[in-house]
Amino acid sequence: MQSDLPDNLYDHGVYIVNTYDINDLETFEKYLLRVLPLLEKHKVTVLVMEMNPKAPEGVLRIMNAIIGCPSQEALNDFYNDPGYRSFINVRWPFSFKD
Repeated sequence: MQSDLPDNLYDHGVYIVNTYDINDLETFEKYLLRVLPLLEKHKVTVLVMEMNPKAPEGVLRIMNAIIGCPSQEALNDFYNDPGYRSFINVRWPFSFKD
């Protein structure tokens, strides 16, 4: 059986599940273009991302992603990277949680 899962699925020490709604897809796409190189720089991997989920029950969100990091330190390094901090506030208005 062939799997669509990334080869490096289990090569991470820390996993993060992001789930939120997006109220401005255009700004979100611009944010992605800026954030993806920084994720790569810190070896943070988007393992799965779904923007049109289906579920038999529960509250569905528009954005659903599982992100893998080699360590908590790598995650902190990404989050505190001056490059990311310079535009993290761009994400706040277009994404929200209840």
